[in-house]
Amino acid sequence: MKKRTILSAIILMFLAVIGFIAGRQAQAGPGGLIPGSGEDPLVAESYVHEALSVRLTELQGQVAELKDRVQKLKKQIE
Repeated sequence: MKKRTILSAIILMFLAVIGFIAGRQAQAGPGGLIPGSGEDPLVAESYVHEALSVRLTELQGQVAELKDRVQKLKKQIE
């Protein structure tokens, strides 16, 4: 009975190691690409450029408004 338990434990550990290795390979995807690497980025470069350009336009508008406000305040002081 004891030999059977030890053998079962060894087989279970072997299967767990095989499952872990297979899971890592499946997670890496076909061709061994790692998510987030240069070959498989998390987001597309075009998405980043588009999102940043929208935010940049908003910020440039705010800067222009603040510059106008500064000029008006300077005129009030003079």
